[in-house]
Amino acid sequence: MEKVPVYERERIDDLLTKDLKIIQSEEVFSFSLDAVLLARFCSVPPRGRIADLCSGNGVIPSAP
Repeated sequence: MEKVPVYERERIDDLLTKDLKIIQSEEVFSFSLDAVLLARFCSVPPRGRIADLCSGNGVIPSAP
């Protein structure tokens, strides 16, 4: 795994899927594992659409 610089007041969090990790700052809102787990329960038909309403910082629609 390639080393990525982590700056002061940042941390590396594990997303528990496919060895994905994310760098999050302590100075802004950080999402937690519950958002990643919730995103894993969603499914969309191949030609379907989803409306993202009130999911905070938008981490759920961008989860793998």
